[in-house]
Amino acid sequence: MTSRRLLLSSSLGALRTAAITEMVVHTRVVVPNRRAGDGLTSWGAPALRPITLTRLAQQVLSSAGWSALRTAERERWMREILAGAPLTMLAPIHERVSTVTCLLGLMGELQRAHLPPDRVTQVARPGREADVALIYAAYHARCVTERRYDAAGAEHHAALLVDLPCQSTLVHGFAYLDAAQVALLDRLCDSGSVLTLPAGPGTAARTLETVAALNAHGWSSTALHDPPRSAGDHAIHGYLTATSVPCLSAGEYPDIEAEVRACLRQVRDWLAEGTPPERLAILVRNEGQYLETLADIAADYQIPLRSGLQRPLLASGLGQVLQAWCDAHTQGWPYRAVSALFTHPLVDRPEFLERARELRTTTPTGLDAWGSEWRWLALPESTTWRGALIGTVQRMLQDFGLLARCKDDVELNRLVVRFLHRLEDAAQRDGPCTREDVLSLIGFTLRSIQLPALAGKSAVPYSIPWERWPALRIGYGFSDCRKACSRRPAATIR
Repeated sequence: MTSRRLLLSSSLGALRTAAITEMVVHTRVVVPNRRAGDGLTSWGAPALRPITLTRLAQQVLSSAGWSALRTAERERWMREILAGAPLTMLAPIHERVSTVTCLLGLMGELQRAHLPPDRVTQVARPGREADVALIYAAYHARCVTERRYDAAGAEHHAALLVDLPCQSTLVHGFAYLDAAQVALLDRLCDSGSVLTLPAGPGTAARTLETVAALNAHGWSSTALHDPPRSAGDHAIHGYLTATSVPCLSAGEYPDIEAEVRACLRQVRDWLAEGTPPERLAILVRNEGQYLETLADIAADYQIPLRSGLQRPLLASGLGQVLQAWCDAHTQGWPYRAVSALFTHPLVDRPEFLERARELRTTTPTGLDAWGSEWRWLALPESTTWRGALIGTVQRMLQDFGLLARCKDDVELNRLVVRFLHRLEDAAQRDGPCTREDVLSLIGFTLRSIQLPALAGKSAVPYSIPWERWPALRIGYGFSDCRKACSRRPAATIR
């Protein structure tokens, strides 16, 4: 019987070539996200439509009669569990919004770790850990009893099903897998299946852990020795092995800003020569570490950038305004919280700045000090979904001038549309709710909506080395302040 194979290489070109070859003999292709699937098809892969692992998990759960939990349902479940569980250390704070949010995050991590509730209970120490184990057992049991799953637990619950569609599968594009994903793939992948991973010199610890976990499940590892071909593969190989690359030049800089400026000056020169932005790439080891500096300097140089890095809506200006409004509720509307809301740069009310200066010495609590006409901003303890989301939240965006800004600010308009669209279902309900329900929903929405950090249709791609990119000419930035770029930018290294 043919064993399941694990193909390892630090060369993305080698992994991609192997994946395209393997697609011919497999009946299913599994990828981590849509970009990875598009990366295969854009390189001439056979017309076998890839599917993401999460989507595959959702399909098998749906076939077994399971359905997804909505955001409001997850939080309602958690509050009901907290209200009925015999908690110890978490009992005094179980009604806080932050407690619910933190516990939902822990439920997701425990499910991704593919841990059964009894195992968590066995190792939990008395106190906080015991409370979390108790809550996880109750949450997990309710999911199984009612056949419901949340977004973080799709792979975990799918891997526990009795019947799964096991068939020959190609798994490509993952940098690493969590325990739930490993367990699910072990059940889904029949003999002859192939999984590729970017493992070689300088491999990340999580990738090595994934290799070890798959080996423990019977996958046999095979190292690919295909030499690097593209400029990107040459650059990655040279960096990871600390060897010189003939087609590349290296430079060292004192800090990230100097490094980024040198890199973007080269990119600007290539753009001026007529090179299409899509045929360039800026690669970094840590996207988040470079994002702000790259965005600021690229704006100065008028260089369009796009990135696959996702950031929550909470990190945007709109998210900050909405979070400030939530914080003002939970803190009791003190001067500092109200001032942070009213004087945010997106709030187009000049009178708020003047009033903030006047109240700076007395720092009164409550909205009355800012004007009785703003009392409606404070939600009552009991309200309705429609009244809170449309009568208060949407009105706040209108009266603060954010909706008017959307006419001239395309990015803000995109954020507002995504936010209001996510709340649309809840806003159409006329049923009663509490203030905590509304604040919890908005807080979760701000954290769960993920948006590209840099977006643009015709722009220079900015990503980590393991992403797919055209790789004809490269501006290469690393967090140790080195930059490498092709000495002959007109040449294609393949």
